[in-house]
Amino acid sequence: MNILLNAYVKLNSFDKVLVVLQEMSHKGLTPNIFTYTIIIEAFSKGNKLEIAGQLFEEMKTRGLKPNVVTWNSILYGLCEVSELDKAVVLIGEMVNEGVSPNIVTYSLLMDGLCKVGQLKEAIDVFSSLPSKGLQRDVHAYTIMIKGLCKGGLIDDAYELFKKMEDDGCSPNEYAINTMITGFINGGHLSKVLDLVNLMTKKQFKANAITTPLLQGLLIRHDVSDFEKESILQVLKSKLVYSST
Repeated sequence: MNILLNAYVKLNSFDKVLVVLQEMSHKGLTPNIFTYTIIIEAFSKGNKLEIAGQLFEEMKTRGLKPNVVTWNSILYGLCEVSELDKAVVLIGEMVNEGVSPNIVTYSLLMDGLCKVGQLKEAIDVFSSLPSKGLQRDVHAYTIMIKGLCKGGLIDDAYELFKKMEDDGCSPNEYAINTMITGFINGGHLSKVLDLVNLMTKKQFKANAITTPLLQGLLIRHDVSDFEKESILQVLKSKLVYSST
């Protein structure tokens, strides 16, 4: 039945998932931690937080200890609906239960804080990561860069972008696309072209957000033919990735 549950989860057939869970209960069967986690994650991402929370408590009453992935699944749902006070409380409960928050945990929290404009709080979390024994990865950096750009703090975002290499974290395709989007929206044309050259060097592609913005530069008179050629080189691939 675990296999059947997993199949329904992948199809987002939430009603059928609950039916199978009831059938398992009637037969004296219990989903394992792995299956519970998959189900909780699906309900959380499907914005069905109440049911996700009920399943979370149910697995604990059955003697199953939620792991860090299970806790992060609940946290994701809370941050997606901006229940950030509850998210912070959840992390505290997580620690009290003997489960160590990981970089994904704090990245989810930072992303939630950035989305509601609580940049200071997000920066505080980001700055505290080394003291928690956690290495800031490219995803954590990109969350903060995106948040700072959204808040109009383009220069601060770029300073953070430049510090990535010093922190042993090389910017990936998504990080560069995020910074380019911030520069274009903020009118920092010269810095955009610097990053376009970097993308060309690394053979990175423009994503679904950056592509139309870069295309707009091709018709500007203040962009040289040489610079337009660099932009075209980034745009020419058909592999355009969607942004998350």
